[in-house]
Amino acid sequence: AATDLVVKAGGVVAEAFVLIELAPLNGRGKLPDVNLTTLISYDSA
Repeated sequence: AATDLVVKAGGVVAEAFVLIELAPLNGRGKLPDVNLTTLISYDSA
């Protein structure tokens, strides 16, 4: 949602940082052109 707001305002999302990534939800796949950094990644939900 935040990336959509940035793009609608004319910006470009180059990088994102998330505290916890839930890998089975495939959030990383929804942002293929964004360099995504996570602090903690859970492989199973």
